[in-house]
Amino acid sequence: MESEKISFELDNNAINIVLRSISYLNDNYYHTHIVDKQRLVTDKVDVERVITILKSASAKKQDIVTIQMTRNDWYSYQNLISYTPYVLPSDRVDDAEFLEDLDWLYMDEEDD
Repeated sequence: MESEKISFELDNNAINIVLRSISYLNDNYYHTHIVDKQRLVTDKVDVERVITILKSASAKKQDIVTIQMTRNDWYSYQNLISYTPYVLPSDRVDDAEFLEDLDWLYMDEEDD
């Protein structure tokens, strides 16, 4: 049985910000001074699956891309959007603020 799919749209710039930010987290996943596994409830396999989905979306080279993922991947994606701003280096403050804004946007949509 196929899991329910979640669809959402992001522009290419947003995809690139999210992708490079989550990739940074993934690259540093085992560095305990960067990633706190007690706060990040997404395991490395799920992080890598979200990265694969985002890379596939980015490869479409469209202004606005519709991204589809399973409900489980969506939960992982949302967790990463919420957590990743806190692990980005200080020179990536614009990316962190973008992710925080995106996180608030998703929370507002769930409330509606």
